[in-house]
Amino acid sequence: MIKKKLTSLILALLLLLPLVACGNSGTDSGKVNETTAIPTTEETTEAETTRDFPEYQLDGEGRDLNILYFDPVAFCGWSDQIACDVNVDEETGDLLGDAVYLRNRKVEELLNITIKEQAYTDRSTANKKIGAQVMAGSADYDICIPQWGELKSIIPAGYLTSLDSCLDFSKLWYDQKAEAAFKIIGKTWGAISDMNYMVKLLSIIIMFNKQIAADYNMGNFYAEVIDKKWTFDRVKELGKLVSADLDGNDIYDKNDRYGFSGQDDAMYELYQSAGLMFCKPNAEGIPEFAMKSELAVTVLQDVAAFMNDKAQFFNRQTHGLNIIETENMFIQNQVLFLMRPMQSLLELRAMEADFGVIPTPLMTEEQENYSTSIGYTVSPVCCIPAVVSDLELSAAAIDLLSAESYYSLNEIFYEVLLNTKILRDDESKICLDMIYENRLYDPGCAYDFGGICTNIMAQSKRGPETIASFLEKNESKVQKDIEKFIEGMKSLEG
Repeated sequence: MIKKKLTSLILALLLLLPLVACGNSGTDSGKVNETTAIPTTEETTEAETTRDFPEYQLDGEGRDLNILYFDPVAFCGWSDQIACDVNVDEETGDLLGDAVYLRNRKVEELLNITIKEQAYTDRSTANKKIGAQVMAGSADYDICIPQWGELKSIIPAGYLTSLDSCLDFSKLWYDQKAEAAFKIIGKTWGAISDMNYMVKLLSIIIMFNKQIAADYNMGNFYAEVIDKKWTFDRVKELGKLVSADLDGNDIYDKNDRYGFSGQDDAMYELYQSAGLMFCKPNAEGIPEFAMKSELAVTVLQDVAAFMNDKAQFFNRQTHGLNIIETENMFIQNQVLFLMRPMQSLLELRAMEADFGVIPTPLMTEEQENYSTSIGYTVSPVCCIPAVVSDLELSAAAIDLLSAESYYSLNEIFYEVLLNTKILRDDESKICLDMIYENRLYDPGCAYDFGGICTNIMAQSKRGPETIASFLEKNESKVQKDIEKFIEGMKSLEG
């Protein structure tokens, strides 16, 4: 019976692919002709009878369109099996890479441009290069895709163009939820769209080892997820069943078995799994410290206690292991639950033992939906510099790259890369939809006001009893940093 229901749900979900939320557009002083983007409807396939695809009457006259982008793959040392989501130089037979290549060539033809890209891994690069571009009044880069944390310096410095009058965020290829982090005092400074699938790969997931689950008769995790019984208490309960000092040396180390494996980031990832935020925008669009509640303190204390249980929680950073070594523990059946960005699925594709993919757990009884944290420390966002040679052309390129990704690239990313090649069962695919639908964009993480996100990861090692005093001491620091950020933005208007 469960199998039939799951199969029906899968078919329904596939008909709705690709899954991207939409958003609201606003207004801004950097005017662009609002009639430039003209929706057009054309016949495609039986499964997709209409396409709301933008049409631009622009001619780039063969010029280069230069994109400066942060490369999380190179920065993190991830698998090189993943194609660049910004540009691919040639077709190689890799389905995803070829889709990026063809998408770019189509947009080049539509706008009569040549897309050029420059990757970087130093997270201060956008501040330096885009800042120099703006100060010099030059137009070296038409689009920039910085790491989230760089926005804290480049927005109040006046290095970016607000996007509200440039782009229509109600379109399907933009993620409406991203507005929570990137729309500040009525202006949107960055876009999360289908143009860049790295943000999807940075969604935090839990992979479970099916061999261990079967050995201990743990039941159907997927059914628990769907029935909203997949909770933090359940994680801890199951972990106690499997954690063991395998070598009998009375020390829990990399040679033993654990219920859960993560790293320092688990402090914010599990906090946000409760649907809680570090900072939340108020009615005026100004971020406010959002960790004062008793619920926030309780969740953080519970997470800190869990992370300090050496028999239950394996912290790769505490034990000095790199990512591959940690994943090998999972492959060797030493870990029941591995919490990592979705990108780690790429390294696990050769795993002989079966594994499944489920969301991070419900953390509180009050929680209605699962909540997916995003690896904010390396996550990119699409922006336009304050000085470009042709603002209209830059915006059109983002819009067309995003729209073409929605219609032609998403299916390949979702179906071929994640489902066909990696995910081992239909139920994992259902959970994948839940993970994407519930991504949480936290301005506290995007801008790390007062260093709150960075510091709370370190605080996890000091135990649950330190959490309340830590938050009390840091509230004013966070608030002052927010005020400085907002003052910088307002000074640009005056």
